[in-house]
Amino acid sequence: MKTIILSGILIVFILSGCTTMDYDTDYGHVPSIPVFESMEKKFLDLTPIYIGMSEREVKSVLGQDVVVGFSKSPDVPGSFDPIVVQNPYRTEVISGGAVTYDVLYYFYAVKKSDGIIAEEELYPLVFDEGRLVGKGWDFLFKLKNKSS
Repeated sequence: MKTIILSGILIVFILSGCTTMDYDTDYGHVPSIPVFESMEKKFLDLTPIYIGMSEREVKSVLGQDVVVGFSKSPDVPGSFDPIVVQNPYRTEVISGGAVTYDVLYYFYAVKKSDGIIAEEELYPLVFDEGRLVGKGWDFLFKLKNKSS
C-alpha cells in the first residue's frame, strides 16, 4: 500500500514538471507582453495611387494633413490637440538631361516612435510635367542613378 502511494506521488511530480511564474509584486499579476518598437503604424493608404495620375489628383486622394497623435491642450484642461504632419512632407527637383522631375515625399508610416520623421517613413512620388511617372524608393534610386 505504501509503495502505491509513493508511486502515485512520484508520478504526479514527474507529470507536473517544474514551472515558475513571475508576478509583479506591485500589482499582483503576470507582466504583460512587451510591444516591439519595430511595429509599423501606417497613416496613408497608397493603393489608390497609380502611374499617370496628375499631381493634383494625387494630392486630392492623399490629402494634406496627417494626424499622427494627440497632445494635451495647453489652453483647455482635459482636452487634446491633434499632432499634424503636413503632406507632402518635402519636395525635391531632379534634373536628368533634358527632363526635370518633381519628387514629392509623403509621410505615410511610423516605423519607430522617436519623434523624428526618418527617410524610411517617407514615400517618394515622382512626377514629370505634372504626371506621376514612378513611385517608391526603388524607382527613385534607379532614376537618380540613371541621371548621374
